[in-house]
Amino acid sequence: MQQSDNQYVLVALLLVLLLSLGLWLTGLFQQTGRQRPWWPLVLVLIITGGTLMTVSPGMSAKAANSASAANAIEADAETSGVMAFDEQALSALVKKQDVFVYFSADWCLTCKVNEKTAIERQATQAAFARSNTAVMLGDWTDGDPENTRFLAKHQRSGVPLYLWYQKGNLEPRGLPQVLTSSLLIEQATGAG
Repeated sequence: MQQSDNQYVLVALLLVLLLSLGLWLTGLFQQTGRQRPWWPLVLVLIITGGTLMTVSPGMSAKAANSASAANAIEADAETSGVMAFDEQALSALVKKQDVFVYFSADWCLTCKVNEKTAIERQATQAAFARSNTAVMLGDWTDGDPENTRFLAKHQRSGVPLYLWYQKGNLEPRGLPQVLTSSLLIEQATGAG
């Protein structure tokens, strides 16, 4: 569950930049001795205040994150082949095939970059499919206690955590916190 949507964060950052510009202009006007050196700051504050009153945090996310969001997540997991992390299911899967387990959170920037640049890449997904590698995701966005215990068992106090289990071996190989698609493809093809 995200605390605010990306659109609001972008607007807030742009307004901070605009406020900084207003303060800088006010300082320039004060240095040159002009009358009413505060007018750029007043103008910026009016624009900022008006924008913040019309855009509320999570405005578009609230509409999108209703019941349909849960269905979208389930549908996405089904189409991408990513299973929700479960330690018992992991033990059963490792007996039959290689398993890539990763722990992520919505607020984790490193996790999201790795997902977009390595895990969710078409070439990586194709390599996982060719090698019959199962993929499990432990969502730690809300600090799930089961996932927290598993992270602690692997000497981690947070995310990201990337583990590769070879078929028949319950001792995983820890992968680096910054992933590449080629690293995951090598693991899937057995070259890693």
